[in-house]
Amino acid sequence: MTATALIGLGAATGSASAATTVPACEGTTDSVVSPSMLVLTGVRETALDDGASVPLYLADGTIDAAHSTRVPGCVARKDGSQVTSQWAYCTDHDVSSCMATYLDPPTTVTGNPKFDPSNDPLGPDKETVIGYLAQHGYPVRDGVAFANGTYPLGFPGVTAANNDSTDQRTALQEIIWCVSDSGPGNKVQTWAGCSANFTAADFDTVLELATSSPMLQVTAPTGPLTIGDVARFTIETNVTGKPVALTLTGGDDWQVCAGDATLAGDALTVAGTGIWGQTATVDLCATTVAEGAVSIKAVVFPDSRDDLVWLWNGDTNCQVFVTLQQGKDQPGVLAAGQVGVEAATVPTTPERPTTPETPTTPETPRMPEQPRAPEQPRGPARAAKGRLALTKASRGSRFRAGDRIAYMLRVVNRSRRAVRDVRVCDALPDGVAVVSATRRARMVDGRHCWTFRSLRAGERRQLRIVVRVLAGAPSRIVNRARATSPDTRPATARHADRVIRSSGDVRAGGVTG
Repeated sequence: MTATALIGLGAATGSASAATTVPACEGTTDSVVSPSMLVLTGVRETALDDGASVPLYLADGTIDAAHSTRVPGCVARKDGSQVTSQWAYCTDHDVSSCMATYLDPPTTVTGNPKFDPSNDPLGPDKETVIGYLAQHGYPVRDGVAFANGTYPLGFPGVTAANNDSTDQRTALQEIIWCVSDSGPGNKVQTWAGCSANFTAADFDTVLELATSSPMLQVTAPTGPLTIGDVARFTIETNVTGKPVALTLTGGDDWQVCAGDATLAGDALTVAGTGIWGQTATVDLCATTVAEGAVSIKAVVFPDSRDDLVWLWNGDTNCQVFVTLQQGKDQPGVLAAGQVGVEAATVPTTPERPTTPETPTTPETPRMPEQPRAPEQPRGPARAAKGRLALTKASRGSRFRAGDRIAYMLRVVNRSRRAVRDVRVCDALPDGVAVVSATRRARMVDGRHCWTFRSLRAGERRQLRIVVRVLAGAPSRIVNRARATSPDTRPATARHADRVIRSSGDVRAGGVTG
């Protein structure tokens, strides 16, 4: 069977020329990458222009002219007019590596070609998990205990497997082998590193994470603002370690002013574990410079197996590669917010009093004015409304009859003061039955509701309700929730899931269990 490689975890970019100079892959290497390794000429340049992935150097920054076990390798490819360099991860440990076959670059094939009968094709779940690992990396729990039977690998001090350094990307390669070569009879089964760092439970966790629904919400400041004010937007998301594309308009000096994230141009990358159900909050600030509006539009593309394009050089004893074309032909998750900006009011200078002229003709005496009715006393000034934010997500996006859907609701007090009598109600769709819910839920007009006596400024509460999909459920079920308080305007959230029908499904006339 062939060895497979996967390209991911952020690409450097460059531009092509007569003798094409390509960028180095991200991160550091033990050996210094020579500039000559990044120049493609002749057959290799032609292969790049034809759409092939061209190997540059190995995980440690060296070149092995025969073949190499020091994977992953750095590979250059061309997407339109842009050249990118990305790390390529092997997914078949026991087969001869051809990472350094410079004069025979791979060509595009359909699917994931496997030729060794001792190892089955990866299958959709393994492809999904490996795709996620290559983009996001994974924690290393013991940092030392990898040994693959061919040569020992130890990573003292490494706590995260990613592309940052030689040891970190080699540790990620080991974890990917724990996924790709995990079948009975494979040497990987005996590795201590897999039992310590990537067990079957880790596989299930990543698979659930990779197939869960992304959540993205933008909350704008209360307006209008005055020119010169700072506009502070809040972004909430469960997408971490992967860029969120932003369109920022109407402000100056955009920067992260709260939260753990990096803003590079129009891309926001939020740090975090990425575990489903754990959302991260980041504030972005800008100075208002003109009348009009300041706004943010954010979009993120979910991870998908449809992003993987497999590459192979035609030799059954050499590697297969796969490259990521992230976000191609996929609907993105979109969120936006804006606030109005007005010019500052300039106080006018009062006019000086003038000396009254002496009248030449006596004025006619005026009739006395009728007494006015006393004004009715005005009530106390109404306090400005506070603000609640409500989000909803589910574990997964496609279900069948009998499956359970776990909905997570989260309500946050975005006001600068406490709000009272907060009620969160979930109106479940037709075609589902409740299995369990966060305690103290009460039925109100057919909805499951939770009531909180008060929420402090910035306080948040997380609620959970689990339902079972019934036979005959519609193909699209939409769950809607609403949060209310006498001190705020209502906040709403909705989440849609798809129900996949099997041949045995029959639409029922009533609720079944």
